Amino acid sequence: MSHAPQLSVARRARNRLLKQTGRWLGLIRPIPIPGHLSETEGSVLKWLAGRTTGPGVVVEVGAYKGRSTYYIASGLRSAATRFYSIDTWNNEDMPDGVGRDFFEEYQRNIAPWRDRIQPIRGDSVTVASSWSAPISLLFIDANHTYSAVKADLRAWLPHLLPRAWVCCHDYTQPTCGVKQAVDEDLVARCRLSDIIDSLFVGQIN
Repeated sequence: MSHAPQLSVARRARNRLLKQTGRWLGLIRPIPIPGHLSETEGSVLKWLAGRTTGPGVVVEVGAYKGRSTYYIASGLRSAATRFYSIDTWNNEDMPDGVGRDFFEEYQRNIAPWRDRIQPIRGDSVTVASSWSAPISLLFIDANHTYSAVKADLRAWLPHLLPRAWVCCHDYTQPTCGVKQAVDEDLVARCRLSDIIDSLFVGQIN
């Protein structure tokens, strides 16, 4: 398997934040939304969202209660940047409240940034099948089985712009299929990559 050159995205993000304290004040402050995304992972997503100033859109696959959604939306520099958050919100793959609809809770949690976010209720692969907008930042944190992650990658990677950023959560979790799917279908396509906590971060060639 070929590996992309390593780039310490986390270190660059932290250094930039130290230099831009006034602009990014509160970037890594804890947010009161439940979820499995660490504050460091959230800060990296927010930093990457701030770099999406071109024609591409931002897409999140798997939103749960909106923790990652909040981080990404709060990092967008332009209100004109379109941000799509995709989930069924039926909690099929989360350990708490299986089958419970979390959409109303999600909407309450993202309320401060509601004007920046376009939620789409649906299956990821189905939504991708009719997708047309080029993507500059893609975050995948949906079903973590090998087959599901592989299906998400194959559905969404064709829509990425050159030099787009891709993040996949729980890459380091041994009970998930994320690492195998990412190693097989994504790593070789990245010019730069890094692992921050359990977040795989790569920039497409």
